[in-house]
Amino acid sequence: GKKVLFEFKVAKSSSEVEVKKKEWLEQIKKYGWYDYKYLIIIDLEKVELMEKVKELEEERRLLKEAHLKDGLTRAYNRKALEEDIIKLNQYKEQLNLHIAFIDADKFKRVNDTCGHKKGDEVLKTIVNHIFQAFREQNVKGRLYRYGGEGFLIIVRDMNDNEFFNFLENIRKKMENHIYNHEGE
Repeated sequence: GKKVLFEFKVAKSSSEVEVKKKEWLEQIKKYGWYDYKYLIIIDLEKVELMEKVKELEEERRLLKEAHLKDGLTRAYNRKALEEDIIKLNQYKEQLNLHIAFIDADKFKRVNDTCGHKKGDEVLKTIVNHIFQAFREQNVKGRLYRYGGEGFLIIVRDMNDNEFFNFLENIRKKMENHIYNHEGE
């Protein structure tokens, strides 16, 4: 049968890679070729650099996400909405878009009577219900915190009836959730 030889070498720098290649070629001259001979050199310097690049790319992604998301609710913010509207406007003819504005009725009363901490909890709960509706119905779109207790939803690839059902699902989730305004 044919002989196959694999050699694995680890190099800590690019210059060490060249040394390993020379050593390998000298071995071939000394001992002869196998039918197939492979030299695999792992350059640790490049591996570390690739890992650092991945870390930096992840940091960049997280920073961009933080820049485009509301810190309290995790919904996209107005900056993201502005950017998305520019993008969506370019493709408005191809996309079947639906937009809804959601406002929490009497929210000011929650903040005034129960405090802003309770108000923040209510906002997070509202957003969680909306995110849950997105997941349950596999809706393609985004939720934006427009300001205060106002939210904007933009969805695509739905007909009017599906969009109405989606919004009705959100309304029912809100209606079924009893907010304790007394802080008990």
